[in-house]
Parts: sequence; structure tokens; C-alpha cells
Amino acid sequence: IYVQSAAAYAASSTLFTPVPATGARADEPAAFRKAALVVRDHANAQFTADLRMNAVAVSADSTVDLAGHTIRLASLTIAGVKQAYGTYKASELSRFLDSSSGASGRVEIVSPGTVLTLGN
Repeated sequence: IYVQSAAAYAASSTLFTPVPATGARADEPAAFRKAALVVRDHANAQFTADLRMNAVAVSADSTVDLAGHTIRLASLTIAGVKQAYGTYKASELSRFLDSSSGASGRVEIVSPGTVLTLGN
């Protein structure tokens, strides 16, 4: 994941700050499983790998570039509106774009499922 402030973007549209994973193995995508990414204040975020995260929230003044990657989430909020479960291309979501040549990026919002406990 790369994050860029509006001031940095004004100075150079290619200047980004990497956000490292934390966990048992820093390069493991599962290390972001409980993470939430908030993109606001004219920020631009770009994914650099397929990733599983808990939640992403994007304000009306910010953008997220999938860059050809698939992001699997439990929750996605765009400009204060929670999105329904499903699989979306960037073109189907406001504030999202896909700079990859084939625009193959996807956002998968998955339901946590239903847990039934059966007793005697």
C-alpha cells in the first residue's frame, strides 16, 4: 500500500510513502487482515499487491488506485456510504480507479457469514 498526501502530490505525482505490514511475517498479506485503511484529506492510496484487509474507508475528496490488484474486505465505506457485499471493478465504485493496463483490479467485499451454534 502506498499513501500520498495532497501536498506531496502537488510537489510530485510520483512521490509515495510505503505502509509496511506488521505481524509474524511482514511480507505476508494476512498481516493486514485486521487492519483498516482510512483515505481522507485529499489523499491518494495505491495498492501494490493483492491484499486482505478488514476495512477501507475513502472520503469524498480522496482516491484509491487498485493498480490491477484484488483487495478482499469485510467492509468498504465511500464518502460515508457503506457498500454492499459483492465484487466490484474500480469503474463501478466512486473514488476508485485502476491504473493497470488491463484494469483487472477488483474489490471483493465479503460477508462474514452466519455462525450457527447447535446445542442439546
